[in-house]
Amino acid sequence: MYKTILVHVDVKPGASERAQLAVDLARRFAARLIGLAAALPRPPVEAITAGVMDASILQLERNEITKDFKAAEDHFRSAAAGSGVALEWRMADNFPTLALAEAADAADLVIVGRPESGLLANDYLTADPGDLVMRAGRPILIAAAGQSRLEARRVLVAWKSTREARRAISDAMPFLKRAETVNLVEIRERGEASSLADPEAFLAAHGVTVRGEAVDRGGATIEARLSAFAEREKADLIVAGGYGHTRIRELVFGGVTRSLIGSSPLPCLLSH
Repeated sequence: MYKTILVHVDVKPGASERAQLAVDLARRFAARLIGLAAALPRPPVEAITAGVMDASILQLERNEITKDFKAAEDHFRSAAAGSGVALEWRMADNFPTLALAEAADAADLVIVGRPESGLLANDYLTADPGDLVMRAGRPILIAAAGQSRLEARRVLVAWKSTREARRAISDAMPFLKRAETVNLVEIRERGEASSLADPEAFLAAHGVTVRGEAVDRGGATIEARLSAFAEREKADLIVAGGYGHTRIRELVFGGVTRSLIGSSPLPCLLSH
């Protein structure tokens, strides 16, 4: 059971809805809810290049961050008004991803939004869900854009016989036990033996209504097969292992993990 839930709250579009989703889950699981805002002033590129730091510019950044923290707290407390959920509010002068990973010491589940990309990406102000999956040691629920509630009635579990997938199933158990239907899906190469029997038995032993299905990959990508299956079954949550490794200083993810983190239209619960 999730006894404590941690949610990242900022001032980006979708933050209020994410806070509402977290409050709703905390209420349904009778969990304590921690809201966290984190950011650092981003040193101006020109100042770094010149080897000097303009204190006035950094102070302006700090002032903006202070205002953003207050706005984020307002989002959080407004979302929780009247819910009866036990709340805690935290602020951290730190990179958001690192702050969330550290605060995960107190939580069973961490909720974040979809990652920003391109020119909008800013590690000083925004959390990186992929990096967090690798760092936190907790399940990371990546909320879909604008989503304020998660029913998790029809859950798709992407299965392969790996440590990460086994961890994901255990981490998602509170959702799986409450779901109406859990589809355990294995995308395999033609002729490859199925490994569904043991996880099906494991889930059934925990009282989960589960249906296993092995799907031949054919000429499509695994991501495409999973997406088609999720659409066919009207899934509202995807559970999967997060597969990645560090190449020098860059996190490198497999295609399925990269797709689930960056572009899945459904909320995803990932564990590593």
